[in-house]
Amino acid sequence: MHNRTALARVGFAAALLFAVPTLAQDAEPTTPPVPTPESAPEAKPAPQAQVELGDLLARCDGLPPQVRAGVRASVVREFQVVADTVVLVETPEAAAAAISKWRGLGRYPVLIDDGSIEATENTARFVRAFRPSRVVRWAPLDTDPWPDDTNQRALRIIQAVGGIIETEDTPQNVHDLLQTMRDKRVGPQGAVAIDPDDPAWPAGLALAAGRFQIVLFFKGGGRVNRVMPGQDMRGLADFFQNQLNTIGANWGALGDEIDVLTLAGSTELRVGLGEDGKDEKALTDLLGRNRGGIGTRWAWAGVVFGDAQTALYRAMSAMFLNTDSAWLFDGYGRGDPWDLYDATSAGRILDEAGYNVEVHDTPNNRVADWRRACLPGVDAGLILINSKGPMSAFDLAGDTAYSGDIPLLDRPAAIHIVHSWSARMPAAPTTIAGRWLDHGAYLYYGSIDEPFLNAFVETPAVAQRLIAGVPFGVAVRRDDSPAWKLNVLGDPLTTFIPNAKAGRRAGPDVPLAPLDDVGEGAAWLLKNKSYAPAIHALVLSNRDNDAARLAAALVRQEPDAFGNEAARWSIMPLYRAGNYDALAAAYAMLAPDDQKTLLFQDALWEAGRSVLARGPDTRMEGLLRRNLRDGQQDQDAIELAAHIASRAGAPEAVAFLEGVMPDLKNDRQRANLNKAVRVYGGSSTEP
Repeated sequence: MHNRTALARVGFAAALLFAVPTLAQDAEPTTPPVPTPESAPEAKPAPQAQVELGDLLARCDGLPPQVRAGVRASVVREFQVVADTVVLVETPEAAAAAISKWRGLGRYPVLIDDGSIEATENTARFVRAFRPSRVVRWAPLDTDPWPDDTNQRALRIIQAVGGIIETEDTPQNVHDLLQTMRDKRVGPQGAVAIDPDDPAWPAGLALAAGRFQIVLFFKGGGRVNRVMPGQDMRGLADFFQNQLNTIGANWGALGDEIDVLTLAGSTELRVGLGEDGKDEKALTDLLGRNRGGIGTRWAWAGVVFGDAQTALYRAMSAMFLNTDSAWLFDGYGRGDPWDLYDATSAGRILDEAGYNVEVHDTPNNRVADWRRACLPGVDAGLILINSKGPMSAFDLAGDTAYSGDIPLLDRPAAIHIVHSWSARMPAAPTTIAGRWLDHGAYLYYGSIDEPFLNAFVETPAVAQRLIAGVPFGVAVRRDDSPAWKLNVLGDPLTTFIPNAKAGRRAGPDVPLAPLDDVGEGAAWLLKNKSYAPAIHALVLSNRDNDAARLAAALVRQEPDAFGNEAARWSIMPLYRAGNYDALAAAYAMLAPDDQKTLLFQDALWEAGRSVLARGPDTRMEGLLRRNLRDGQQDQDAIELAAHIASRAGAPEAVAFLEGVMPDLKNDRQRANLNKAVRVYGGSSTEP
């Protein structure tokens, strides 16, 4: 990888990359993929709303760039007309087809349900926050599939965005798209760089269309946890600037047309600078700067990555969810310099602005306090945390918590965490950033390396900036600072203005047909005793309690009708309902591979702590023994050994720990277990 040239790093078709205005000139124009059924009215605003939007956006031009970007994004978000319906599709191409039917400011959320537990939980989390009148499934009936060819797919993206902003002529290149946005006075609000071959491309399409941003194209490396050579980063930065020059965009300084750059695709998020490549910096802090990332800033950057359903979930959460609640936890003590980051002060700012605020601070800021505060999940749209430590553990007032202690989220959340290494490997769920993202965070700000405390904007200042309308990707960065080690993971244009609405709700009609109502389908499935898909449908349609009651009844009364598939859809609603006995019974019915699902294991351990705190429970203890979590098997084993010792004595605890030892992956974990063995009076296996 390190001997690639910068041109090879970003180039996959000259016509697409550097001659954007003449992209695919010889190709036949492509029509939007899904014709609008006559029986399904389009959710579009009155023409007057378009004019008013242009006037309001123009009034923002005199604002400082940091505020201007957020206020313009917030104006577009508030003016959008949102159907009171969430549309579920099965594939990225179907998602693009559904998004392509947005018109003007008329939109509706689109999510991908690919049958995975991760997609189900993302959808359910979004639906709980959005609270639509209905959730529907849609499968396109047209026979015009999205092309496999990269150039043609890129052209289709351009045309889809052009159709959404209601161009009279279908754009054939980004230059046309830019000119249309200028003519309609709706943008550009920024630029979205899309890798057409990356699973995240539908998220890029949604962000470009929903926020009136132009599209650029690039070829990502797909290796989020790896390090990008400095020369490749400089090639990528120059490549984006060349595209902007080619289409005639104004971008050279803050306050121009392009103040925000969002990557939609997987690429290395750490950059190795210097001759040895060991001077690592954050990609999203290097892009958007002149002189190959070391000059003055011309744009703030962020990145949306992940599989198709995850990336689209993150984009939809940024565009369609209101945020009026905040959860803060301060793991620091008192005194200088920790007081500068005081969560209580930050919480007071948010509370006075109208947020519903929950703050955990000294003296109630140790690991036990954290675990109590996180059970049975956190239901807040904005989360601010102060801690310290490596990438898979975090210090709370002298105690150590681990990635497995990251709470399960009831709704999508934006995370700001003052912590040295949390975002070093954000695609690995064993790390802090990875676990937050795995649990449903759609926006995250954290460090790839040791940045030193003063690299972070003070937590109260972040709160103040957010309520003032500064977008997340700007609010978290120090003004005029050189490129450093902190990455924005998610849509940098997300705003948190108090009492702001994510659009005006319209009726439930969407310009798609045929539609299957998920909630109505659940009733039919129940009537026909199709229990597994019924529980799934109940979870998707925001009927968690009904799903949990049904699962508990089946486990108790009809266990033969409750197989692995029903158990898969039941674990999370049973956890959220607090029915831990039924959860344990359902967990035992899962197939071995499903039991190893990290999301399920986290729910099991949260539930298990509550159950074992009441007294011995051999069934729960046995489940926990068999489900020590990847990356922290030693810590889970040590925690469980304490319960075993209290129930059966120290010798059994030692036997359990010694049985775990051969499965441990590294010397550090074995050393931790040997220390625990000695505590219970056993003999260490260390030489």
